[in-house]
This record gives sequence, structure tokens and C-alpha cells, in this order.
Amino acid sequence: MRRFLQLVLTLVISFSFIAPSVAADKSNSSQTKGKGSISDNPILVNFEITAKATAKVGKFVLLKNEKTAITYIESKDIIYRIAKRDKVFFPLTMDYRPNRINLTIKKGKVIGFTVG
Repeated sequence: MRRFLQLVLTLVISFSFIAPSVAADKSNSSQTKGKGSISDNPILVNFEITAKATAKVGKFVLLKNEKTAITYIESKDIIYRIAKRDKVFFPLTMDYRPNRINLTIKKGKVIGFTVG
């Protein structure tokens, strides 16, 4: 029981320090225009731009022959991997890379893609 009361007291004290700063952030949010948005973070902006460029390449290679598509993707310095070929799924990692295309191939043609 004593440890429980110590834990509750610790939580109450720590929350009393955190809560005012959170409230201050909310009250100043209208004054700090764009704070925390994607456009403020150059890394996220670069991710978004890269992902959009990769998606354009993916759209271009849709319904193209597999070899032609891979040659084009490589010429754009984009990483690719085959996610599915003729009803066979391949194991993929779950990390997100905006400069990577996951291709779906059916009968030698690219029929789908995802970015990441």
C-alpha cells in the first residue's frame, strides 16, 4: 500500500509539471503558425518529395514488361523489390523507404506497385 501511494504521489507531481507546458503549447498554437507541420521539418519534406517522385515512376511502369520496368526504375536510382509474382507473395520487411517500389508482377507485366 505504501508503494502504491508513493507511485500515485510521483505521478501527480510529475503531471503537475507536464500539464502547464502542454496547456501553454495549446494556447500558443495559433501564434506559432505551422509549428510542427511537415514543411517545418526538412527530413519529412524530403521524404514526401521522394515518395511522390517514386510514385510517379511506379505509375509510369504500370502495365509495362517486367524487364523494361526494372531497367527504367534502376535508371532513376530507385530501389525495387518484387512483392508478388503470379500469386506467390515474397517475404518483405516492414520498414518504410520512400525511394523503394514494391512491384506486383503477373505474367511478366507490372500490374501494381506500392511505395515504401
